[in-house]
This record gives sequence, C-alpha cells and structure tokens, in this order.
Amino acid sequence: MRRVAGTVLAALVTVGGVAVAGPAQAAGSYHSGRCYDNGDDAYVTRGAALARARSWVNDDVSYSQSRCYNNSYGDYRTDCSGLVSLAWGLGSLGDVWATSNLDLRSTRIAAADLLPGDVLLRYTGDPDTNHAAVFVRWSDSGRTRPVVIEQSGGVGRATERTWGSYAGYTPVRYDRIGASAPVSIYGTLADGRLTYSTIEPGSGQRLKTVTSNAALGFTPVAMATLNFNTILVTAPGGKLYRVDVITNNNSLIYDPPVEIGAGWTHDLLTYDGSGHLFGIANGVLRQYTVNRTKPAEGDIVSNGIIGNGFTLKTLAATGPDWLLGTTDAGELISYRIQPGDWDRFELRSSTWQVFDHMVSPGGGLYYGHHRDGSLAFYVDGEPFDGSGGDIRGRAPVDERGWTQTLLSAMPMRF
Repeated sequence: MRRVAGTVLAALVTVGGVAVAGPAQAAGSYHSGRCYDNGDDAYVTRGAALARARSWVNDDVSYSQSRCYNNSYGDYRTDCSGLVSLAWGLGSLGDVWATSNLDLRSTRIAAADLLPGDVLLRYTGDPDTNHAAVFVRWSDSGRTRPVVIEQSGGVGRATERTWGSYAGYTPVRYDRIGASAPVSIYGTLADGRLTYSTIEPGSGQRLKTVTSNAALGFTPVAMATLNFNTILVTAPGGKLYRVDVITNNNSLIYDPPVEIGAGWTHDLLTYDGSGHLFGIANGVLRQYTVNRTKPAEGDIVSNGIIGNGFTLKTLAATGPDWLLGTTDAGELISYRIQPGDWDRFELRSSTWQVFDHMVSPGGGLYYGHHRDGSLAFYVDGEPFDGSGGDIRGRAPVDERGWTQTLLSAMPMRF
C-alpha cells in the first residue's frame, strides 16, 4: 500500500525545452503480431485526448512499426499514426490506422482553429515523409510554432516538444472530439422505482429523465451501472441483484431483478467500464473482475482487498482503475489502483462534503448531487494528473428535482 497525499507521482516530459510533470499512469506492455481490437470509435474530450497521448510519453514508449503497445487506453501500433489513434480512441484493430486513412475519421480545419487534441497531418505517399502529431498548443503569439505530442522514428520514442514550423502539414479534427454521446445516469427513488437521465456532456444540459412504473421490490443500498442496459444493485442483508433494462428511450422498463450473489454488504459500489467493479464495506475497498456484460452468479470474481481506511462518503470511477471519492471532512480524493498497491491524490481539501452522491462517466466529467435536489457539474481538464488545479465548476445541471436516493453513471469510452 502506498499513500500519497497532495503529491503527483509523474514522469517528467519536455515541453519546449522545459521539464514539466506529466500525469502518472500504470505502465503497459509491448507485443508483436497484430494489435488487438479496440472496439468502437470513442467519443473523447480534448483533455482526455491529451491524457491518452501523454500516457505513451510517460511510459517512454519506443518507436516501431512492427509491434504494439497495450495500456489502459487500448492497444495500438507504436508509430505516429498509432499514437494519434490512441489519442482519439479509434476503434478496430490498433494497427489498421495510418497517415493514409486518418482522413476517414477526421475533417480538415484551418490552422487558426487548432485546439488541443487536433492533429497535424502530412501524407505525401512517401513512408519516409508521412507523419502525424497531436496538437497541444501554440508556443508563440504568432501561432507559428506548435507544441505537439508525437511518436517519431527520428526521435525514437513518444515525446512532447515544440516544432519550429508546421509547414507542409494539414490540420485535421477528429469527428468525435468534443462532441461526446450523452451521459447516462441511472437512479433509484425512495419508493424503489428507477430513473434514467441523459445529460449533454459539453453544456451540462439535462436532455431527459424517464421513470419506471415498476419498483425493485427491495430497498436499494448501493448500485453500479455496468453498461447501457445492465445495473447491479445491492439489498439489505447483502444480496446482489442484476437489473436488465429493456428500454430507456421514451419510458423505463426492466425485467424483474435477478439475484446473482450474497455477502455484498457494501455501502458503495462503482464500475470502471474496463472490467473492474469496486466496493467499500466498513472502510475496506475491494476490487472484483466482471467477466460478462450480464453477469450471473460466479461471473464476478473477487481480486481481494485493495486497502483499509477508505472511509468515503461517495465513490465513483473516473477511468480504468481510477476512483474518485469525497469525505465527511470535505476532501475530494482521487485514487489510482494498481495490483497490490494504490496511490492517493488529494484534489481538494474542503467543501465537497455537501454532496451525498458523486458520479462520473469518465472523461473528466464529475456530477455532484446535493441533498437539496440540485446536481452540480464539474470538468477536470486532466483527470489522471493527480491535481485538482484544473477542475472547473460549470453551471449546475439542475437547481432542483434530483430526488434520487442513489445515482450511478454508465461508464463511457473517452
């Protein structure tokens, strides 16, 4: 066990000749052969795109066109287009993307419109001159010298640095950056009925809420959303139920809850979207592996105790093996979970005790439920940097009306 309070454990990267701290990440692994399938194209925030690209810088990933690198963000070929694919969260096999086809997932833009997470692309048809790099910012007021994150054969490894010029490059923008799918949040009411709400992630506007006619038939204690139509809910006495949603479009209808386990005495549950379920009971944090999208009894396997002393008021997953919680003293804390170890980062030291629920779909989006029925909205520019300095409050989703007793966000792939 490793405790780090208010300290960022991070690799040093070079930006324009100045060493700065990059976000801490668990190291991944290389492998030869075809890269693995990364599923569907992700919707990404700009902060998430930079965090994904910087994970290779922090892991000191070396350049190769014949092997792949696997970390919590996916599995991609370790060349320039592989790093861009990683930053954008492109789906399919991680070696199908190249400078010749990145245009299939992007749109040309003017250089004056470049924003973090956009890409500078050069495709000439000559493998020796083709290149792509992720745009971070301009280093000069004249906007001639971009800071980029790139994987270059000339440098030999992923790096963040300043270019002297971007001549010969075309600025492009990923079609799914900054325009994410709606955030999905399930909830329970005092009478046992379920709610389903969607929120536009950019503006924080609530798009809809539907409420079920049927009640669960038991008093819910803790809940975690696995995916769009699967929820785990615990009941008094430690019973674990799976709730299968039939529709949540214009109405919320679900099958009768299915009991799939006993001994689940957790006060808090959350799912990270990458196979790991976390629960806290009496201050003890445990991790579980969920082996099916709709698990039955035996499909959720305990990975043991992560640690003691997790006296949290709220618990949410912000990404693969990353947790967010608040305390009665008002602290906002981020945790990075690793095999047999964990790191603690104090993001804020006070005032967060006002929330009785915190939920996050990932991507640096945090929602705090106040007992007065309001739902606050925050954006963390770099959710895995161990710092709260870039957390910004937005206009609340609603000032009133959130009367749920429990809330759980569906994990999204950013």
